[in-house]
Parts: sequence; C-alpha cells; structure tokens
Amino acid sequence: MSKFHGRPRLTAGEALLQGQRIRLGPNKTALLATDTDPGMGFVWENDLAVGDEVNSLPWTFESTVRARAAGAFLESAPLYLAASGLVDDVQANAGDPVIGYAVEASTGAGDVVEVQLIPPVTRNS
Repeated sequence: MSKFHGRPRLTAGEALLQGQRIRLGPNKTALLATDTDPGMGFVWENDLAVGDEVNSLPWTFESTVRARAAGAFLESAPLYLAASGLVDDVQANAGDPVIGYAVEASTGAGDVVEVQLIPPVTRNS
C-alpha cells in the first residue's frame, strides 16, 4: 500500500506562468485550467517550460496566493475563473461563482496580484 504525503510531484505539460491556475493532466503533468474548471491550484514561484517541475499552491492553501490577471480590476474586486489559467473580475460564464477577492489591484492583463481564495466546493463534471 502506498501512502501520499504532501503535494503530488508534477511536471509542466505546457509552458506555464507564475500565478496561472493549473489542472492535473495525463502522466502527472500540470496543464492550464480552463474558465470552466477551477483546477487544482496555482503556479507558485516561476514561469515554467515543458518538463520543468511544478511548484504549486493548492486551493486548500489557507492564505493568499499570487494569481495572474486576465485584465485590470480594483483592489477588493470579486474574482472569477478566466481562460488560460487566469482570474478576472468579469464572469466568463453566467452563474460562475466567485473564487476569491483581489487583495491588490491589477493594472492590466498579465499582472500577478495577491488574491484571497475561496476554495471551490463543487466541480463541473
């Protein structure tokens, strides 16, 4: 019987940027999460190339995370899932739940900002 302690060891299945949301891909790879899939966490430290080891923070992390913005938004804005593993203050799909709140403002697409997460309680199937 195997035991699991800590986070899974993943490698980047595609180029990933710090603060992007990731999902589990085949063969223990990390792939970009979509606007309909919250994914499993966020790329934590560095931009990554295919094959690099992924250091990520899971949704269950009990603090703030650094997330990459899809566009400009204000401090304290409610944030939603966006395409390409990003977050935004505009819902991509009607009825999308708030996933967190901006601790700092984003001046535009690609900014990496601090976000207080609200872990998802349901998953799309």
